[in-house]
Amino acid sequence: MSSSRVRPQQLPQSQTAKVPHKLDSGEGIEMENIQHQDLGLGGAVGTPSPPSRQAWSRDNPGFDPEEEIMAADWPPASPGRRSVSTASSSSCSSGLGSFPGAGSSTHITRGGLYPTPTVDARQQDRHIHHGFLKQILQKIRILWGTELMEDSDSSRERYLRNVLREMVTYIAFLITVCILTYGMVSANMYYYTKVMSQLFLDTPLYAGDPSSFRSLSTMEDFWKFTEGPFLKGMYWEVWYNNKSLPENQSLIYYENLLLGVPRLRQVKVRNESCSVHEDLRGEIQDCYNMYTPSNEDTASFGPKNGTAWMYTAESEMAGSGYWGQISKYGAGGYYQDLSRTREESATQLQFLKDHLWLDRGTRAVFLDFSVYNGNINLFCIARLLVEFPATGGVLTSWQFQTVRLIRYVSSWDYFVGLCEVAFCIFILYYVVEEVLEIHIHRLHYFKNLWNCLDVLIVV
Repeated sequence: MSSSRVRPQQLPQSQTAKVPHKLDSGEGIEMENIQHQDLGLGGAVGTPSPPSRQAWSRDNPGFDPEEEIMAADWPPASPGRRSVSTASSSSCSSGLGSFPGAGSSTHITRGGLYPTPTVDARQQDRHIHHGFLKQILQKIRILWGTELMEDSDSSRERYLRNVLREMVTYIAFLITVCILTYGMVSANMYYYTKVMSQLFLDTPLYAGDPSSFRSLSTMEDFWKFTEGPFLKGMYWEVWYNNKSLPENQSLIYYENLLLGVPRLRQVKVRNESCSVHEDLRGEIQDCYNMYTPSNEDTASFGPKNGTAWMYTAESEMAGSGYWGQISKYGAGGYYQDLSRTREESATQLQFLKDHLWLDRGTRAVFLDFSVYNGNINLFCIARLLVEFPATGGVLTSWQFQTVRLIRYVSSWDYFVGLCEVAFCIFILYYVVEEVLEIHIHRLHYFKNLWNCLDVLIVV
């Protein structure tokens, strides 16, 4: 009994091998349609055909592949690009995919089958490339990226990275400041200042008298101090066994070299610098007001030879003014440099005393000297001030400043020097950072108290 279906005649194997099968364009399209139908691609791409969908539902109850695919959380497509579902359904609805000339008006752009992030390109370009300074900020963001300089929609990873960098930078800056603060001072400075001040401030004027420099009350006490404790403490010329020290050198406490020679300088006010009531002018002939630059006396007096009796201007002495307890005194005046030996200095002081170097017009006398201790590499710059106010009496004050003028000697000194360079770099870094943040936020930057504190720290 013959079959109702017509079976195609098969060629012999010899002819099949010799004659290759060749399809025209129409047959190719038809074969592609048959393959799509066999694979269940008659509908959307990747979904079974209607009979296959029913069979799939029977075998897998409660699961609809199309619903699961459509319910997936796909990110929306960017403008100008088609989403995956749209491109797929458009291509498969025609049954021809993206084959050109197949009668479908839909064309899948390249990359349309892949999701793209939601970025407004125009807004991002306008934000990043807004002005020349914005471009510079983007280039140096690696060094100066802070949370105030980041966009509000920046990633959390970038935010944490900037916070960590700020914290590490600030800790390094704090360590550098601590090294500079405590590395440049030492306990030797305290003890050096203490022994020098005790030598000149607490030594009695003479044996049996408890008075010292701190308790001077008259001009006579001033001369007692200069001829006694001052010269004795300034010139150490012999050891305790009366063995002489090197000539032209004074080693205070046998350790501190006197640099140069001590200097005495006084400032005066001229006579008739104040007005006396007419009823008392017959009794009061002279009137010396309190010290002011306008009342300062610049005339020569006494023997009128040498700097002790002739006025020297502040510009010639290359000094600066000094605040005392009563007034601020200029750097000019009448000065006397003492000698390298105690005997010569005592002679000079006696000459000043005999010729009345101090008189009613004297308002302040400065005693200045400097010493150096090579054991600890420290200088001590001392100034003793005796003020003679217009009321009479004496007021004393002093200043002992211990400093390290020769900075780089030991390895620690060089390390501190490197920290000084690092400190300057940190200051420059924070200045640039604050300027950039102020430029970005304008006046809103100063609404935060911590921002204002950062500016004050840098200033």
